[in-house]
Amino acid sequence: MLTRLCWPLLVGCVTSPLIAQSVVIKNATPAIVTETAAEYLRPNGFVLVRSDSGGAELGLNRGKIPQHNVFRTRRGSTNLFWVVMEVHLRYKPKSQGLEVSVYEDAVVLEDDSSLVERRRVASHSELDNLRVFLKRLASPDSSKPEGSQ
Repeated sequence: MLTRLCWPLLVGCVTSPLIAQSVVIKNATPAIVTETAAEYLRPNGFVLVRSDSGGAELGLNRGKIPQHNVFRTRRGSTNLFWVVMEVHLRYKPKSQGLEVSVYEDAVVLEDDSSLVERRRVASHSELDNLRVFLKRLASPDSSKPEGSQ
């Protein structure tokens, strides 16, 4: 049995990858960060879905993909669902600059666009990709992905 002192440590380790990652960018505005993010993710197929002074959302339709252990459908027992990847940016003004937080969701939809489930990206490789993305947003000279013009 785990002692009472070990529980907070265990809960902290398990939940920490799910927390949005953030960086403070000096002299940035929401419009500039949104434009830079959209330009950076465009070669990967992402499109800007919405943006305002509080944040932005970019989406990538991955098409129909089998989802294992997901059979909650009104149309039979198929496991093929539409999957849309969403990158969410949140902006918060700080005295040092603009704090930009980022997280990514995989949204699973039925054929009629009804939501089946939303999963927060939590694997270490995907979180590393988000860290690289934030780092590129924060450094003005490397805002484009490698290999793009």
